[in-house]
Amino acid sequence: MAIGVVSFCLLTVMGLLSVGSSTLKQAIDQTVESQIAQKLAGEILLTPYSQLTKYAGTNIYFDDAGSSVAAVSDPRYKVQIFLTNPNYPGASNAPANTPIANSMQTVQMNIVKMPGDSASNRYTVQVPNSGN
Repeated sequence: MAIGVVSFCLLTVMGLLSVGSSTLKQAIDQTVESQIAQKLAGEILLTPYSQLTKYAGTNIYFDDAGSSVAAVSDPRYKVQIFLTNPNYPGASNAPANTPIANSMQTVQMNIVKMPGDSASNRYTVQVPNSGN
């Protein structure tokens, strides 16, 4: 009887270990992605508005600790950066050469886990034109 109770308890614990390890892996991935997004958002917000185009269409690679690496050095995360026009009230009606049309830029960062993961998380930063 005692052996049956012990074996039942061990099987239950073994089943919970796999769930716990996958939850831990997801939490680590989410933490590292948030750190990457925060780092890039800070860099983008400190970039002069006139130089934001250098980020358009770029891919930046990071390792499993969130440190920037070269694409050839087995990266864990790939960040794709896109610049888009913001969508706020009145933006579509503003003529191209007016101050309101050049007052803000939306920067989208898609973070993809590598290798070969098709799912991505999107982070968005609104960058105001502060005159620099």
